[in-house]
Amino acid sequence: EKTEVRLDWKKRYGSVSEMSLENGGILDAELQTVRNDAAESGNDACGTGRRQSMEAGSDETTGAGVRAEKENTKQESGNEACGTGRRQGAEADSDETAETGVNLEKKRPGLEASAVVVVLGPYESRLLRFAGSETLAEARENAAADACGAEAGPETGTEPAAEIVPCQNDAEELLLRLPDAMDVRIDGGNILRFERFELSGDRENWYPVQAKPFIEQCADQPLLDAERIRYSSSFGIPKKLSVRYPFTVWYRTEFEVGEEMETLPEDLGLLMDQGAVAGEWNVSINGSVVREADFRPVRINDQNNRLCGIHSLIRRGTNQMEIQVTLTKDSDGVRDPLYLTGSFGVRRDADGRPVMTEMPEKTGLGLHFVEGFPYYSGTFHFRTGMFLEKVPERFRLRLDIGDQCHECLEILVNGTSIGARVFAPYCWQGDGGVWKAGENEIEILYTNTLAPMLDGSYFDYEAHKLVEI
Repeated sequence: EKTEVRLDWKKRYGSVSEMSLENGGILDAELQTVRNDAAESGNDACGTGRRQSMEAGSDETTGAGVRAEKENTKQESGNEACGTGRRQGAEADSDETAETGVNLEKKRPGLEASAVVVVLGPYESRLLRFAGSETLAEARENAAADACGAEAGPETGTEPAAEIVPCQNDAEELLLRLPDAMDVRIDGGNILRFERFELSGDRENWYPVQAKPFIEQCADQPLLDAERIRYSSSFGIPKKLSVRYPFTVWYRTEFEVGEEMETLPEDLGLLMDQGAVAGEWNVSINGSVVREADFRPVRINDQNNRLCGIHSLIRRGTNQMEIQVTLTKDSDGVRDPLYLTGSFGVRRDADGRPVMTEMPEKTGLGLHFVEGFPYYSGTFHFRTGMFLEKVPERFRLRLDIGDQCHECLEILVNGTSIGARVFAPYCWQGDGGVWKAGENEIEILYTNTLAPMLDGSYFDYEAHKLVEI
């Protein structure tokens, strides 16, 4: 039996391209015919197929895997969707052009086939596994049922409501609407990150630098004068330049503690990795000196973490931190970021500088980073609720943010975990026994990567690039 897969590429801006694939029936020549037919029909959107394949298993295998890949072209209108490798996209250059491609089903009337609808945004990819158990008509009914999810479900007060849609597999579709602000707590302390400093060799002239070895900072700024350059050679060999070590330099930075903080956190500490500062060094906070021996080993993200309590050294308003380093070699200096950690929140002032505030009790599940915790790497615990008029026998739960989240999510319903998802599709399904009629308690465990803390950045999936926080 031939099996058909319908792939609907839907761009985030609303344009759609359709193409149907048949097991064993799609060849390069046939794809070229599809493209030619689409061009002759007057459709302006274009998509260049690089590779499409389909594999069917043996008689003992009930399903097969399909991987479809397309590389798109870019329209001058700026309406684009990109896909290379495992990326798939399609584009249309006007609102009037909504569909492209030719439905192969129309050329083969009466074809009984399984079908699945895949909705792909820019840079998205899916691995499809399917079995020939549904007809094309049944698949369309399932797609229509999915479309019903846009309708509002029952609500009580301001609590999020569940949307229940009967599905072909007897599971009820639940859509959890996430409020803009939810109760939140984190594992461990929050993070305030310092990567940019001012550097001076005489405490009079200061130059902006990033945390990296001293010799690399010298490549960015005029930090070496003639007194710190050594010329050496052997008989008959041209002179060579080197830095005249040892000498002392100073790094400095500032941070703000908001006046709204009623009490400073008792667990406030200065955190760094062993080797983050190389050479002979000490740290001065508002004039009070902290030495290397004052730091103790802790484990926050690895065994090299070192922490020193500084609660008594911090004040409301502007705080100064200065690191004095005696350099003995090129690789010395402030080489990695330094951090404050503790029970506080982080916001930006009017100039974009980070300010320490009270730790937020409510915030939203951000798609790039969580407001109040921009540099935190770890697990967030969000709490919300969900109202059900009746208990489903089986359920399939999705979030209203769809697959826009790219972190690890675990969901607990009334204290029972229904599983963790580390990549799309973010969908949970199972027996309805975890639910109850009325209000249900939902806890979302959101675990991000080390990028916010170590790199101070996030990956923008729309622009497909790293962005500094």
